[in-house]
Amino acid sequence: MSVMQSKVEIFIQKATSVHADTYDYSQVSLNTVNDTISIICQKHGVFLQRATNHLQGRGCRKCSVEKVSAANRTTFDDFVEKANLVHSGFYSYPKQYIKRLDDRVRILCPKHGEFFQIGNGHLQGRQCIKCANRETLTTEIFTQKAKIVHGEAYGYDLVEYKNNLSNVDIKCPIHGVFKQAANHHLEGHGCKQCSLQNTQRRSIYKQVCKGKSSLYIIKCNDLEESFYKIGITKHKLKKRFNPSNMPYKFDVIGIVKEEAGLIWDLEKRLHHICRDFKYSPKKRFSGSRHECFKSLPKEVFKLVENLTKPPQPQLII
Repeated sequence: MSVMQSKVEIFIQKATSVHADTYDYSQVSLNTVNDTISIICQKHGVFLQRATNHLQGRGCRKCSVEKVSAANRTTFDDFVEKANLVHSGFYSYPKQYIKRLDDRVRILCPKHGEFFQIGNGHLQGRQCIKCANRETLTTEIFTQKAKIVHGEAYGYDLVEYKNNLSNVDIKCPIHGVFKQAANHHLEGHGCKQCSLQNTQRRSIYKQVCKGKSSLYIIKCNDLEESFYKIGITKHKLKKRFNPSNMPYKFDVIGIVKEEAGLIWDLEKRLHHICRDFKYSPKKRFSGSRHECFKSLPKEVFKLVENLTKPPQPQLII
């Protein structure tokens, strides 16, 4: 066995432990992990990537783009259901073709008529621009709107609302009081330090997982309670929730196995979608109680379904 063969075999063993049998390594040739190598994706063919990046969980860029695209898909009915929840039925939505959350959506404001807005922004709490410019909120109404967007993440007892562009004092339970423009907060912005720490935690999580991890959705129940939990883990669920640390029976609703960074982002997105359905279990168990929800919107099930669908075979002519 040559030195070259030895290095290639070691690389393939490590790569397979990260990516399982997703890729074909028959064209790999390398001297060091910093070399750029040829990897074969079963769906998109050969692509080039640094060996060290591949061992850290990176894969076929086209597959990654497709998965993100799938997570961004929606339908008119799903969009309207979520929009009515966010905006309390204030707007109406003429029947139209909506395929993706980054599409421009036609929306009717009962005060100012028709306007267009990117679907994602509308679901994050953005409103009619004319309403935003003219509306004079009270502190109480601002607080109500903020809780629709952020749930119970922040405290608003120091808020003295003046107008949409003025700063208000908001309490972060971790980092204390911070100032933010009222309209920015209602658009989904929050504590900058939390945002920075989340980025750091994401990086650490990727390192710990050494490649792939799993997002799970389980339904927990006993004689008194029934709720859902959405979380992530690098372990199998049997190890994650063994009888010694899980007082509830549970059924697995869905599992998505992917690159750890993508899984981290997906969990954050699903938690945001479910923010209006938060539930606090009566019994303590291993894991965050902030990841529990009394019900799940249809959008959650569709996202998971899209991400777990096997790739469709393509006809090659």
